[in-house]
Amino acid sequence: TRNASLQASQQQLQQNSNVASPESQLLLQREIERMTIDIQRMTQDAEADIAQLQQTLQIEFNERLFPALEQVGASKGLQFIFNVGEGGLVWANPALDVTADVIEALDAGQVP
Repeated sequence: TRNASLQASQQQLQQNSNVASPESQLLLQREIERMTIDIQRMTQDAEADIAQLQQTLQIEFNERLFPALEQVGASKGLQFIFNVGEGGLVWANPALDVTADVIEALDAGQVP
């Protein structure tokens, strides 16, 4: 892997620092810097890809979730449904929790 190559080059630089010529040390240092930059770029690219995938999945989930929320809210005559996980609700009667109904509607594919 690239990390292993980088570590090997760093180890080589440390081990040969007393016997290698300044020119070869400089070349090896430049190679280490290049590998470090490459690894950083690959990491940033991977993180950006993951963030994009998370956003895409969240959008797709919301496209399924909101119709289910509307369906359950309408069938129960609700005016509001709060997301407890986001801290938007201080107290609620547990009997009014429609989370299981929404999950059931999503699982049953009863929404567009």
